[in-house]
Amino acid sequence: MSVLPPPINVLCNEVAVIFVTSTENPVTAEILEKSPLLVHRHCIMHTLEWLKSNNPIYKDIIIDHETLNHDYPANGPALGFATTEILNNSSANSEGTTYANYVSESNDAACTDEEPFISMSPSGMLDTDQVTSTFKMHKLEALQLLKSGKSPFVKFGSGNQPLKTSWSPEVWCLLWLTLFPYGIGSFEDPVRRTPLLGVREIKLKAHVRHYLSLKDTHFQKHVCFPFVMMNVIQQRTTS
Repeated sequence: MSVLPPPINVLCNEVAVIFVTSTENPVTAEILEKSPLLVHRHCIMHTLEWLKSNNPIYKDIIIDHETLNHDYPANGPALGFATTEILNNSSANSEGTTYANYVSESNDAACTDEEPFISMSPSGMLDTDQVTSTFKMHKLEALQLLKSGKSPFVKFGSGNQPLKTSWSPEVWCLLWLTLFPYGIGSFEDPVRRTPLLGVREIKLKAHVRHYLSLKDTHFQKHVCFPFVMMNVIQQRTTS
């Protein structure tokens, strides 16, 4: 994407936040104001300007000031991202109640005048209403929607070309912008295959182990980095 930020309606087609709750703990506007859905327009602008100046992957982007000022709030929750899943199953309902209470209580404790940034601990649960769902069932549901006329098309979250992860350092830099803010230091950089430059090739597993053992704990404490890289390494080992 060469123009950033994208229009909010385009972004809503790619990103969704689902609040798992119950009838006893509905999602209110007050909860949304304490959630990660908050948008600060000036922070987006400063981030894009910094990336354009310091990250070679973003050096050619065009900052769309008109879209930024029109679609993104100056300070508040972004519209269109959040949906609510109310569970009817009795056991799931009680579990959803626990999660909703936990999030609400943790936010109330964190929201103080001294601390403007709110930390939300991630949590998750199985979708008990769809636990037996399979790919064939999803395919059948999509066909039924098309035939009924309720949906003019079915969007499939994939392209016709698989994403290459081997020897594609830019993929990891784009995926984890906060871990590789300068667009360098990623995995399997082809430059390391050039001995004349005084560098040597580093295997993916060794590189990941090095980052996880650093005194800087950003990699260790990242919400998904250890799990995604472990999954990639296991896939390569078994394939």
